[in-house]
Order: sequence, then C-alpha cells, then structure tokens
Amino acid sequence: MQEPASFWTKHFSTILLGLIIIFYSINGINYLRHQSITADEGSFMNYAIRFVKGQPARVSPLTDNSKMPITVLNLVPRAMQEVFTKGSAQKTDWGFSDTMQGRYITLGMSVITILLVFTWSKQLYGKWAGLFSAFLMSFCPNNLANAGLVTTDSYAVLFLLLSMYLLWKFCRIRTTTYFILFSCAVAASQLVKQSLFHLYVLTPLCMLVYFSFYKEKFRVGLFARRLLLFIAISFMIINLGYYFSGSFTRLGDYHFMSNLFQAVQQAFPSSLPVPLP
Repeated sequence: MQEPASFWTKHFSTILLGLIIIFYSINGINYLRHQSITADEGSFMNYAIRFVKGQPARVSPLTDNSKMPITVLNLVPRAMQEVFTKGSAQKTDWGFSDTMQGRYITLGMSVITILLVFTWSKQLYGKWAGLFSAFLMSFCPNNLANAGLVTTDSYAVLFLLLSMYLLWKFCRIRTTTYFILFSCAVAASQLVKQSLFHLYVLTPLCMLVYFSFYKEKFRVGLFARRLLLFIAISFMIINLGYYFSGSFTRLGDYHFMSNLFQAVQQAFPSSLPVPLP
C-alpha cells in the first residue's frame, strides 16, 4: 500500500488536470443551460436531421453554407431517447430540447481538446507545461463560447489540433501507423469545417520545412507510396462521409457562387469528373 505522501506526489498532476476539467465542465454546463438558442443552431440541427435521413446535400445557400456532417454527433442524445423509449419520444418544442441536449456533445468534444492540448504540451515540455496549457485552454473565451453551442467550431479546433499533433508524431516516429492516423485525421477534418481544407496546404508545407531542416534523403518510391495512401484515405473517408452523394459529377454541372471557384471551373474541361461529393 502506498504512503499518502507518495500517492499525492505521484498523482498530483493528474489530480490538478482532473480539477481543471471538472471546473471547465461545470462552467460549460451552467453556460449552455442558460444560453438561449442562437440564430444558426437550428440550421445545424436541421442539416444533421436531413443528413441521417440520407440527404447530405446543402440545398440552401443561406442556411446550409457552413453545415457539415460532424453535427450528426449532436443528435446522439435524441437518438438515445428514441432507442430507450422505442420511438415514442414525441416532442412539440420545435427542436428546442434536442438542441439544448446536443450542446452537451459539443462540450464533451471541447473537453477532449483540452486533454489533447495537455498531452501534446506534456510530451513537448513536461507535465507542468501540459497543465499550464490545459489551464489556458480551459479559460480561453472563444473556446468557452463555442463549447456550449451546436456548431462546428469546437469540432474544428479538435480536428485541427489532432491533425497537427499526429503530423508531429509521424515526423518524430516514422511509422506507417502514425502516417495512417495522420491521413485519417486530415480526411475526417474535411467532414468538420470547410476551412480545414487548408490542412492540405499547411501539412505538406510543415513536412517540407521539417525534412529540409534535418536534411533527410528524399526517397521517391517511399514518397509515392505514402502519397497514394494519403490520397486513397482522403478519397474513401470524404466520400463515405457524404454517402458518395454527387461523386464524379461533371465539373460543368456545378453552379458556384464564388468567383474563385468559377474561375477554377472555367480553367478545366467541363466534362472532367470531380471525384468527391
């Protein structure tokens, strides 16, 4: 049996981290329970409902422009109610209670983000740096605000950090397992928020800087195999995430609102099939 002093010394950092998470969770629960439904939370929930019914298309330029498949997770509380009540959970509050309960999922994901911040910082600089990083993250105003809403912002923070963390791990531990995990994280991020498309630019740039700094020998065969694996993983996860809806539609059949996308569209043959939804 451990002496009390040695027990506290050994587990002090874990206890502090637990206290940070508990305080953050209590604060988040209190916030989300008293914060009124925001203007776009209903749109996120409506898209999630359509998505689980097999309709992943964003049909409205105004209300669907930022909606992503990840918000399906916010329907988990309602799905559990349907299971345990055998489909008899009829509601007449126009989705108010489902949205409020869905906020708990976002808060839970935000807690995972704090744990990831702690883990990465601890591996870089030690447990005290990890605790300080987790403390700062738990008091970040932007993080606190988004953690209590049914939107994609908290999910985006998690997947951005996860992708960069796994990239860092791969650069340090050159294994196929970490490369696959990194590829899956980047691909899954495309189901979270459109702006995370920039990971396809940022991560190769980071790898180029890293390998250039350490002057590693460039191996064409290994690079080609990993590139093909990365493309294959992105292709499968993104397409599966949208039920392969609209995959291989001709480029000319798209109607883009963005001037940039219209310019790209005109630069390629209209008969070119687009391999993603």
